[in-house]
Amino acid sequence: MNPVFRFTPAAAPDLAEHPSPPPRAPVDNELVPEAPHLT
Repeated sequence: MNPVFRFTPAAAPDLAEHPSPPPRAPVDNELVPEAPHLT
């Protein structure tokens, strides 16, 4: 549960495939032109 493991994608490939952190959610919305109403 060390923070080092979170920063290491090789140790936890599952986190890399499924990014659950909220900071990435808003970024994805901005990149998605199909959802202009969310912007």
